Amino acid sequence: MADETTAVETQESATDTDEALGEGGLKALKAERERAAAAEKLASEREAKLKEYEDRDKSEEQKTLDRIAAAEKRAQDLELTANRATVAATTSVPMDVLAGPKSGSQEDIQAFADALIAWRGEPVQEQGEREYSIPAAGRRPELALNGDGIESALKSALGI
Repeated sequence: MADETTAVETQESATDTDEALGEGGLKALKAERERAAAAEKLASEREAKLKEYEDRDKSEEQKTLDRIAAAEKRAQDLELTANRATVAATTSVPMDVLAGPKSGSQEDIQAFADALIAWRGEPVQEQGEREYSIPAAGRRPELALNGDGIESALKSALGI
């Protein structure tokens, strides 16, 4: 379905630029489009023949099991998408953030982290801007004795 939408959008944008090509360019473009359509048709026919060839030794039972497995996978994918859409609608968290990283590669995980940070609205910190703990003590610095933080910490500890 997404391929159909993309094809329609491509055709609409292509007609805008086609007029600037002139008569010779239009003929060449038309011929190229016809060749591409013929190549796609041939590829789909050959893919069907390959599938038929691969399935020739399978029993009807095995073919049915394969179709059931494919249908179950599609159902799981649709259910996952529906669940993400429902959660996205109720929480206003984008679906791409709910989907998580595309794979376990460092690039995909980094891209997911960037998307998550962008959604959360925090600026991405560079390496030099990060807070570090005090190496000698192995912990964060204590609150200053004359600061507002110590007063609120004492009040919460004492239940005041």
